[in-house]
Amino acid sequence: MSATDTFKFGFKSGQIAQLGFGVTDVERAIDIYISQFHIGPWRYIHRTSAKGGDIFRGVQNPPDEPVDKVLAMAWGGTYFVELIQQFSGEPSCVKEHGDYYGYGLNHYGYFFKPGGEYDRKLAELESFGYEAVFSGITPFGSRSTYMGPKTREDMDILAYNFGVGYIEAVELVPEDEDMWYGLYEAARNWDGKTRMFAE
Repeated sequence: MSATDTFKFGFKSGQIAQLGFGVTDVERAIDIYISQFHIGPWRYIHRTSAKGGDIFRGVQNPPDEPVDKVLAMAWGGTYFVELIQQFSGEPSCVKEHGDYYGYGLNHYGYFFKPGGEYDRKLAELESFGYEAVFSGITPFGSRSTYMGPKTREDMDILAYNFGVGYIEAVELVPEDEDMWYGLYEAARNWDGKTRMFAE
């Protein structure tokens, strides 16, 4: 791997690096991940909304009316773990998957360096029969798209045989890479007790 296609946290661009879980109680979930799986420390993002508003199944959410949710993030060994609890009833990947299949593993996430790989991956997934379910831009400017099957039958196949509802692609800009790397370093040096990431 060359330095140009490898992130600071050691993953090569284009690899699955993230496991995203829908949860019903993020505080309790964090307690379980710390006590039983020894994963931490955790970083919160509350009431997130994509920069300029996000799009779910073709409908744009106004940027000043974000889906009310909490993201809790930490590195668990070699994988980036994301826990998502949604408080409001707006349509979303968390609510859609939770309503159909229950909560738990929601998506696998690919991280890409800027430069075209992200768009090629989306085109590849479209050729397999997937479509964009959610898309948005992080506050730092990283593009993010959740891809999912077009039909309910295919959704069942993905959920029951692949274990997830969606595949996420994220094109990490340097500022987001630095944030993930800060969490990565905090996990490597974690004392096993500190609950939250000190920013």
